[in-house]
Amino acid sequence: MLNDLDRLLDNLPEQFNLDDYQVIFFPENLASENNSSKWYQSPEAVLFQKALRAEGITCAGPTETSLETVYLDRRSSDIWIGAYWILNTVVVPFFINVLAAMFFNRRFNQLEENRAEERKVIHTTIYFRRKNVSKIEFQGDPETLIKILKAIGELDGEA
Repeated sequence: MLNDLDRLLDNLPEQFNLDDYQVIFFPENLASENNSSKWYQSPEAVLFQKALRAEGITCAGPTETSLETVYLDRRSSDIWIGAYWILNTVVVPFFINVLAAMFFNRRFNQLEENRAEERKVIHTTIYFRRKNVSKIEFQGDPETLIKILKAIGELDGEA
């Protein structure tokens, strides 16, 4: 797991400071063993990232990290929202709210037009910086992901 983050950190510019951000977006193929020179990001990930920023979360994306990404448009009913490193768990409730809006509100209608009758499967990888680094690789329904994130937020609230 740390190798994934080490790979990310090795590709960041020297002046990049982790402490300036609450969440870092990074390419979904970062953890891939056969990592090519291209970093992939889906259109859904871009919309999700914009929504997080709109909630006031300080985020680092391709522009801030200087990672050149290629947009990968899949022909599937699955939704790929990318990979994230949550550096400050205080933002977990906001992350959950944006995720819920993406799947249960009309805010992201353009994603849902062709998928209305299909079962939604979300794909994401989320790292948390806590006392140690935790990682969730998730492929499943949005409701379950939200439940998991709420439980993590509650655990961090008790600490």
